[in-house]
Amino acid sequence: VERRAEAAAVLLPDLIARPGLLQDGEYACPETGYGRCNVYFCPRELFTIVAVVWPAGFVSPIHDHLTWCAYGVVSGAIEETRYQAVGCGESARAFEAGRSHYQVGAAT
Repeated sequence: VERRAEAAAVLLPDLIARPGLLQDGEYACPETGYGRCNVYFCPRELFTIVAVVWPAGFVSPIHDHLTWCAYGVVSGAIEETRYQAVGCGESARAFEAGRSHYQVGAAT
């Protein structure tokens, strides 16, 4: 699984640099939250490419994707905060483990 994520991240810079990857209307965000646009579905159901459009200043709550994820920045910039879980169950707490800043063209 990790090899698949790494391979996707290697391909992302070329993909996100393509003019017309998203149509004008696909850059629009709903009034609240963020927008999602399906870009590609793998016919073997191994992965999906989804464009997520966040408005400036949008903050997502702490969450886990429960699977691998690779992403690239098409426009604007993004700040990612990673957390480390300590403990289990109701006593579990999340502590900041690091921050990264990504600009247009960045992929990880």
